[in-house]
Amino acid sequence: MRAVHARGACRTRSSGTSGTSLDPEIQEIRHTKVFVATTLVSFSIPPRRRDYVRQTAPAKSVSAAKSLARPAKPPVVAHALAPVAAVAMRSASEETEVRRILERLREAYERLDARAARQVWPSLDERRLARAFSTLKSQELDFEECRIDLASARGVALCRGRATYVGRFGKREPETQNRRWTFQVRKTGDSWAIDSVRSE
Repeated sequence: MRAVHARGACRTRSSGTSGTSLDPEIQEIRHTKVFVATTLVSFSIPPRRRDYVRQTAPAKSVSAAKSLARPAKPPVVAHALAPVAAVAMRSASEETEVRRILERLREAYERLDARAARQVWPSLDERRLARAFSTLKSQELDFEECRIDLASARGVALCRGRATYVGRFGKREPETQNRRWTFQVRKTGDSWAIDSVRSE
């Protein structure tokens, strides 16, 4: 009877406690399950976010493919340098022409030929120069260096050098002088000519 009473008491105690409170181990297990479930829900990707990722990923790949498919633009460096090269060639050609007329003037002075000098210097007073040449037996001009600056249809040539001459009368020994010449040049049509000369 004691054993039966004790067993019944155990059953009554067990059933009584199940209705009012849980065992601490069971409560801990249940709280752990709830925490894990809540954590998974909070870190899961919402449906809209998922759809956004699925839509934007292909768009990036398409734009990258389009950028790779674009043909490369041809270089424009050669086209940009072409006008510059043409201007440089034209300027060099015109400078060569100016040097040619300076050489023609030098040769005319050495030959004491006023008419030939007027061909490259149209505004020259030919008679006056002819009278000056008549007082000389010989003359030599040496242009050691000439700097030419041309702009559109006008320009200037700065030359330095020496002039050696022998007079026809009096002392007939050669005299040499250092000179600097300033030639103003002008272009008429396609030809360059000397406009004025200053010597010092």
